[in-house]
Amino acid sequence: MATSTSSPPSKIPRSASFLLFSELVLNNPVAAFVKKDHPMPYAKWEDLAGLRGGIARGNRFGSAFDEYMDNRLHINETDNLETAFNMLLANRFDYVITGYHVGQAYMASANIDDKLVPLQPFLIDSQNLFGFVAQSPCAVHLSAFNKQLEKLHKEGFIERALLQARADWRKAPVIGKN
Repeated sequence: MATSTSSPPSKIPRSASFLLFSELVLNNPVAAFVKKDHPMPYAKWEDLAGLRGGIARGNRFGSAFDEYMDNRLHINETDNLETAFNMLLANRFDYVITGYHVGQAYMASANIDDKLVPLQPFLIDSQNLFGFVAQSPCAVHLSAFNKQLEKLHKEGFIERALLQARADWRKAPVIGKN
């Protein structure tokens, strides 16, 4: 088998050739939540060092932050977000790390959104995109899909839908309910 040495090896992840991604659907930030009545100075990840943090078991937030968290932060895992937030409210944690939207939804359903706040800036501000299998017959619709996404953004539909979903969640939460 002949190989060419004139061009560098491809840096494209395997999934990029398998999937075609849409334009931005919504930002999906990760936040450190703290007690509203115990604000703390925060501008960068290093500001969390030396404090007691919590996460729900199994949460991962991207390789760069995960490596920093694993090597530099004092983090304890709990069985779920409810336990992590309860430990924060009981002063057993100084902060809890979770997805911003997940944290907001849980706080709304538990009626504790007046007790906790996310630190700013967010720890990570990742993006949610739709993936189309490149070899799928649906892939030809990506351009039209992106145009519709742009229209929904301009109309403010996605933000309104997210806020409505959070309000609906407050009325009838499913997580943690039997």
